[in-house]
Amino acid sequence: MMKDLENSDGQIAESESHDPPDILLDIIRQLDLELHPNQKSSTPVTLDTSLDGELGLDSLGRVELFARLEQEFGVSLPENLLTAAETPRDLVRALPDAESGSATPRRSRVLSAALEEVETFPDQAETLLDVLDWHAERNPERLHARLLGEGDEEERA
Repeated sequence: MMKDLENSDGQIAESESHDPPDILLDIIRQLDLELHPNQKSSTPVTLDTSLDGELGLDSLGRVELFARLEQEFGVSLPENLLTAAETPRDLVRALPDAESGSATPRRSRVLSAALEEVETFPDQAETLLDVLDWHAERNPERLHARLLGEGDEEERA
């Protein structure tokens, strides 16, 4: 488990070192650049930056952030933190309590589906949601995503 994220005053230290808060902020900065490639300037990211309001992290962005944090720190973060965390500081505070070394891939095998050919591609799509929207509009009868639950069992809506 990770320790010593807070100083003697109970405040989380922000420094130039490679302490967990700095690593976490670097991960968030990189993700912000990837999620908003057309943004003229990147949003300054501090421990108190709003994940939703300032960074515009939607649910898919949060899932990606959590996957990166779990991989980087070798922990498994609680699922309720996915929606409860408002700032990077909330994530840093959760790291010491996260289960150490238990981060495992969500799926143990890759599932594939036979897909028919498409004649055109979503060239103008900038995000995964844009791609899914494009395909759903043009091929409404086609399966576009499969949600898997525990044990790779397909979830029913």
